[in-house]
Amino acid sequence: MALGLVAVSCNKMDPFNPYAEQEIKQEEFTNNFQTEVLNGKSVDANQTWATTDAVQINLTPNQSGTLKIYTDNPVGNSVASLYTATVTANQKVSFTVARPADITELYAVILNEDELIISIADIDASAEEVTVDMSETTSSNRAARRAPAVPTYTTFGTTNPITKPDTPTDLPTADNASVKITQNTTSEWGYQNGESVYIAPNVTLTITQEWAAFKNGKIYLSRGSKIVNTHSTKRIYLENCTMYNDGGTIEGYVNLQKSVVWNLGTIDSKGTDFYSNDNGTSIIYNEGTITAKDFQVGQQCKLYNVGTVTCTGTLKGNNSSSQIYNGPGHNMTAARLELNNNSQYLWNDGTLTITGAIYSTNNAICVNNGTLNAQSFDGSAGISFLNRTDKTVNITGGTTITNANSLWVNDGIYNTGTFLVQAGNSQVFNNCRLNVKGKFTMGNNDGSRFVLQGDASVICDSFDWNGDNYFFMGGGSLLKVANTLKSNNQNSDKGFFQTRSDEYAVITAKAITTDYPTGQWRAWYEGKIYIDTDSHFAFYSINDGQKNYKLTGGATLTKKQGTAPVKWEESTCRPAYNGNKVESDPVMYYYYAFEDLGTTDDFDFNDVVIRVSAPVNGKSTVTLMAAGGIYPAVVTYGTGASMRNIGEEVHAAFDVSTGNTDDMVNTGGKKKEFVTLGTIENLSANADMSQLPMGITVTGNNGQITRVECSVANKGKAPLMIAVSGYSSGENAGKWFWPLERTNISSAYTQFGEWGANASTNKDWYKNFTDGKVYKWQ
Repeated sequence: MALGLVAVSCNKMDPFNPYAEQEIKQEEFTNNFQTEVLNGKSVDANQTWATTDAVQINLTPNQSGTLKIYTDNPVGNSVASLYTATVTANQKVSFTVARPADITELYAVILNEDELIISIADIDASAEEVTVDMSETTSSNRAARRAPAVPTYTTFGTTNPITKPDTPTDLPTADNASVKITQNTTSEWGYQNGESVYIAPNVTLTITQEWAAFKNGKIYLSRGSKIVNTHSTKRIYLENCTMYNDGGTIEGYVNLQKSVVWNLGTIDSKGTDFYSNDNGTSIIYNEGTITAKDFQVGQQCKLYNVGTVTCTGTLKGNNSSSQIYNGPGHNMTAARLELNNNSQYLWNDGTLTITGAIYSTNNAICVNNGTLNAQSFDGSAGISFLNRTDKTVNITGGTTITNANSLWVNDGIYNTGTFLVQAGNSQVFNNCRLNVKGKFTMGNNDGSRFVLQGDASVICDSFDWNGDNYFFMGGGSLLKVANTLKSNNQNSDKGFFQTRSDEYAVITAKAITTDYPTGQWRAWYEGKIYIDTDSHFAFYSINDGQKNYKLTGGATLTKKQGTAPVKWEESTCRPAYNGNKVESDPVMYYYYAFEDLGTTDDFDFNDVVIRVSAPVNGKSTVTLMAAGGIYPAVVTYGTGASMRNIGEEVHAAFDVSTGNTDDMVNTGGKKKEFVTLGTIENLSANADMSQLPMGITVTGNNGQITRVECSVANKGKAPLMIAVSGYSSGENAGKWFWPLERTNISSAYTQFGEWGANASTNKDWYKNFTDGKVYKWQ
């Protein structure tokens, strides 16, 4: 691409030759150009004076839609498209793009009607011709494969199975008790022969032996009365007994065997334990205050709290079929909670606070119908856990579900520091809002499953996907990652699935990355999911048509976070999401900058500047940008008999006069809006946008004509025209800034001369301008 000189005579002195003056001036121009621009060097013989290289692309799309060719990953970047065309799935297309010579990797992207990405592939564009197959190979074609079944679970926790114990009857009174304690009394061993014991108000019964016992009887404590064990073990042993505390105090290690404690007063274990034996079917009803170190509820035993229970150690369901209940408006506190055997049940209607860990084993059931606070939740040994609708769990540390038999269900608000689901077949169902302050970790290449139901959400700071697992999303569900989602999936048919609804789910993250960018199927998205991010790892083909990502079944990728086309208002189960459609891509333009030989020594290449838009379905627009010459000039397209003018004379188009330096436009003096001169229709798919037959015809004062046009025959000669691509991406995408009037282009672009003398170097010269020496437009 260079000067095309049209001459009707070889005699430079022929007065009938309209190009005679041009021939003389062009020789002057060539000599001056090598001196003033190339610093005395010769023009590279391979120099085309275009900043682009032509690449023919043969591409088979796997989706129907709008194909665009970009110089950079369009996700999170402002990138101008080099080529745009409508394509049909599996129908091969061939076309040429003029890529910036300093860029050798391109991206082929197919967009749907909402300008969302439905397919993307990288292209090594370093060769003159490249073949790109975006279709699926037989081994990865999943058209006939059904999506994996969404896990289900048997509903539980709809009704509290822990019933209030029957109030004890036939209690001892001052009238009928076999033992009436009406003054402070000391008993060595207690009462073990089935006595009915009545302790009068404000009276203390002191027991001195280790195994102080009450057996086979009933004990009634009046208000203000007290039972105290002064032995070092402080043990108070109940066997087959009912002890009714009607406002008194029990001090010591309470040990139950098939007994009932009905507490309306205070039980203070004095730093020791509260223990109901296995196989004891004991009942502890608390309407007052119980303080203990460890509190163990044995096999078939029940703790029913409608008061306050405080454990400095462990609150434990110690064997099968134990039951623990905390009533509405009441508090239970412990350093640790253990449900460590089969068929155990905990139901919380009040506030349950565990300053350490919640730990549970297989078949134990924990239902929160109030507020549950804990430092950590450990499902490593198996658990069935339910947080009910409109209820809250607060875990300051981590939640771990690491047992294949675990079942974790959240119907309310669950707040946790971190969250880990890691165990093949473990079933985790989030039906409302899961807030993770830190990292959400999915599996360890073990087939773990997480189900995010429709209209529910997971909100976390970061997300790690480790190996092959399943994350199911209902229609309308939201996975919101504040920072980075790391996806390290390994095989097909694992990943994120939306399989239940026509409504889209959304995955939104600041960035989506992988530790293995050259590994296959590192991110798999299937079903109607919007993947909404500012940055997604590059999209590579690995081998045999395998890729390192998958978009299928309606999954689409936005170009910028916050642009998935859905709008959700804030709700209990899901934060607000107001997707705003991303702005259209910047347009790639190719700038044709002409010298008209009005002078032969300024080399500012701004006498006429036009730009031609990258083709969209074979159509381009021609825009007049600058007129730094004073002679009448017309922009033309075509050669020979097919040549036609595009638009009117350039000065007239800007509504200024010719012959006046004050009417130079957009070169440092007068400023004008750019003017659309016309369009180029029916461009060939193989048209090189930097070698279109663009030209200008300039008429001098004496009628002499200067004709400058694109011509490959002038390769390696001093140029009267250069073709420059706009910036491919960034805030200046699609733009180029030409030199100001009388500013040598090698002064405006200091690398231009080196590039002119050696076309293989300084290929990005057009991006590196000198401030104050170019026309910087917005």
